[in-house]
Amino acid sequence: PLNVAAEYVDRIAKGEIPPRITEAYQGDFNEIKNNLNTLIDVTAENKVRAEEMLRIKGAVEASAAPIVITDKKGVKLLSLNKAFTELFGYSLEAINAAGGLPAIFVNASTGRDCWKSIMSGKTWQDELELRTRDNRIIPATLCSDAVKNEGGEIIGCFGVINDITEQKVVLGAVQELVERAKEGDLSARANVTASGDYKDLVDGINQMMDAIIG
Repeated sequence: PLNVAAEYVDRIAKGEIPPRITEAYQGDFNEIKNNLNTLIDVTAENKVRAEEMLRIKGAVEASAAPIVITDKKGVKLLSLNKAFTELFGYSLEAINAAGGLPAIFVNASTGRDCWKSIMSGKTWQDELELRTRDNRIIPATLCSDAVKNEGGEIIGCFGVINDITEQKVVLGAVQELVERAKEGDLSARANVTASGDYKDLVDGINQMMDAIIG
């Protein structure tokens, strides 16, 4: 039994997860077996949890949308992805030096409302204006919720940001076309740079206007 115990401890120390010990022992040896099986179970659970966290971290980092995780106060950033840095110009160290997440809120009360909602157990989602490190104002949507531990206690906040600048530009151009068409001017066309579905929308409207006037 002692040899088995030594072998299992060595394998666990090397990062392996051996099968649970099923042999029957008596007295102190049985206690050692039970403790080793508990250690095996805990090690297996921790490995699964670590692998899950790695998958989540990979998905967050690969996301095209800026994603942040903050402390419970919603101020200090604990993690951010590449998309956040590319959009806002902040590294993790730089944004925390600038005051944390509140540094990107144009309206400070919006940030406070978001935090209060999360602390009350509600998901917060709205359209707002955010500020980049070089002081550009970006129209965006923010969806934010709580990060909880296994006991259900709130230990932080996370947020997913979507830059809707292109959406605003395209919809503004479309609205201008509509207003000019109402006034009888069918010569105008949407002349904006767009991509993806927004480009399809602009092209479709321009083609429709061409068809109308023959």
